[in-house]
Amino acid sequence: MAVALGACGAKSVAPTTAAPDPALPNGIYVNGASSTSLVTHYFISLTNEASGGISGSVDFLYEDGQVVVVFTFDGTAQNGIATLLPIAVPRNGGSASQNPAAVPSAIAAPIGHRSLFLSGCTAYLHFVEGQAQCGFTYHSPTFT
Repeated sequence: MAVALGACGAKSVAPTTAAPDPALPNGIYVNGASSTSLVTHYFISLTNEASGGISGSVDFLYEDGQVVVVFTFDGTAQNGIATLLPIAVPRNGGSASQNPAAVPSAIAAPIGHRSLFLSGCTAYLHFVEGQAQCGFTYHSPTFT
């Protein structure tokens, strides 16, 4: 609560409300990399929408600093599960590009503390070397 003194010295109390902290804050989530140094890895750019849904993209960072979008998505995050619904799978010719048929129409992603796990990602993120790399952890609000 905010407390202010009025003109006569009387206290007036105004309620304040804090914005809820979403289970998955807006920002960048990285897999298998503790920083965004030029080490190849996938990352997720995630935004919480005013409608209550989520949107974003799964991207790949190459050693030379180039970034390619693997797929974009809309979805939901509720009851400890994010559901990513891919909406575009660009065929941009990069080695991280996916055949659109390889990307599921819905991806279940259990939510942890500022993290999510893309179930079955070894089938659609072909540079992932095992299930452990399907985990993505919050890194920063923006890609730096």
